[in-house]
Amino acid sequence: MSHPKQDVREDVWQALVKARVHRFPGTRGRIPNFVGAERAADRLCELDMWKRAKVLKCNPDSPQHACLGRKGSSQHGIAGGRAGLI
Repeated sequence: MSHPKQDVREDVWQALVKARVHRFPGTRGRIPNFVGAERAADRLCELDMWKRAKVLKCNPDSPQHACLGRKGSSQHGIAGGRAGLI
């Protein structure tokens, strides 16, 4: 049985390694940290959907820290997990 979501994950992980933009601690089995995560957060903040959001759900993974910092500095609610709970 095919698992399309997992297939996409595998493709993204492999593409990051192949492009040599992966960062510590690696890509597999996680939301991967990558060169350009900060710029991706900047671009995300430009979206109308982001600007209208009242609450941000953010995981404790490194590439999402940049998003959390940008939204966390405003007056929006933040919902997030903590490492080790899952």
